[in-house]
Amino acid sequence: MALTEFQINALQEVENLFKSIPNLDHNPFQEVVGKKETYLMSTVKAPQHILEIYIYEDETGYFLDGGEWRIFEKPDYPSSSDLVSAFLADLRNNFVGSPIKNGTGLQDCKMNDS
Repeated sequence: MALTEFQINALQEVENLFKSIPNLDHNPFQEVVGKKETYLMSTVKAPQHILEIYIYEDETGYFLDGGEWRIFEKPDYPSSSDLVSAFLADLRNNFVGSPIKNGTGLQDCKMNDS
């Protein structure tokens, strides 16, 4: 199945974010064909930390260590670009500089300036 324009744009933005953070073990996004829609899924590992990211046809979401589900849905944002921007900001705010298990994790991965 073909990806939506939203998925293509969100995928590119998420990939760019992860390229800017050194020391991440990032699995390539896999296309999953579900009963109702096709979505993208990837796992990102940092020290003592696992993040599962999902990009659906018109929304995004993630799990941190299999815990809380954070969803970014189309009705909550004026545009698709605002949704993706909020998603990326949430990833940055919660996982870059955030203390996690044993004091290690994405906070140990500083953002590149380039």
